[in-house]
Amino acid sequence: MSMPGIPVEVQTGFRLESRAERDMLAQAPAEMRPFLEAQMKMAMEMEMCEFLTRMFKSDHEQATTVMKNIGG
Repeated sequence: MSMPGIPVEVQTGFRLESRAERDMLAQAPAEMRPFLEAQMKMAMEMEMCEFLTRMFKSDHEQATTVMKNIGG
């Protein structure tokens, strides 16, 4: 998933691995590491998608409220 339109600060916040994840990768057998890394990347991308979905839904609800308040 490419995220060109998302500010770098937001992308960086989602890309950071936790200490537990880094420890788990370090202790995993070499043949499992690519799979674990792919799984962690997919989880981060899902989190980003959920974040964006909530943000867009909030924007939509705010716009709808404004329209209702002005009688549209």
